[in-house]
This record gives sequence, C-alpha cells and structure tokens, in this order.
Amino acid sequence: MTQQDQNALKKLKRKYPELTRVGNNNKQQDQRRQKIMMSTEDYELYLKLTNQKKGEMMSNQEIKSMSIEIDNLRNQLYKYHNILDKTINWLDGEVTENQEVIDEYMKDERPKCTDGTDDMIEGRYECANSLLEQIQKWENEEN
Repeated sequence: MTQQDQNALKKLKRKYPELTRVGNNNKQQDQRRQKIMMSTEDYELYLKLTNQKKGEMMSNQEIKSMSIEIDNLRNQLYKYHNILDKTINWLDGEVTENQEVIDEYMKDERPKCTDGTDDMIEGRYECANSLLEQIQKWENEEN
C-alpha cells in the first residue's frame, strides 16, 4: 500500500471511527455495517484500499441459498402466470358463451326468460367482461 493510500485509509478511519469496531470475524456483517455507515464514495474507496471486493463476502452456502430462492421465486411466478392465463381463458369463455344467449333474445330469436335466468347470464357476461377489461388495464399500467 502506498503512502498516499495509507493516508487515505487513516483519513477514512478518522472520519468513521466505527471502522475500528468492525471486525467480529463475520466479514459479510462487517461489510454491511461499513456500507451503511459510509457514503457510497467513501465505501468504494475503503473497499479499494483494503483490497476487498463487493461480492467476495458471500459464502458458497449463501450463493446456493440465494440460487434456491431465485428458483422458488421463478416457480411461483410461473405458477401465477399460468393461473392468470387460465383465468383469462375462462373469462373469455364466459363472455363468448353468455354473449350468444344475450344475442338470441336481443335479436328476438327467442323470448327473454322471466324466471331471472337471463338476468343472471347478463350479470355473468358483464362481470367477466369487466374483469377482462380491468386485467388489460393493469397489464398496460405495468408496461
């Protein structure tokens, strides 16, 4: 380490006296504390001066654990994407099937049922159609 680097490190230690308390043999925890207490610029300089790398504190076990977590999240995302696709397909079916019945009595091909059955069909149609429109709106908001 050059004299200039040593001076810069001393200056950082004077600016952040907490650095002398860091060093409990848990490098990852130490690095997290350093990052929290220091400005980004000072933290980068400290890493450079102490020959640390940002990611070097991760153990293989931690990397494996994170990899498993990423896989689990990916599987959950896939599962919910499938559920959304199935929901949209079901709603499309409701709209199509119920539209056919509504069209029949709107075009006087048959009388509207007086027992409320056609009213329920209209309600299912309106609900399914509204949900499809809302899903499309939400998808457009995300893009």
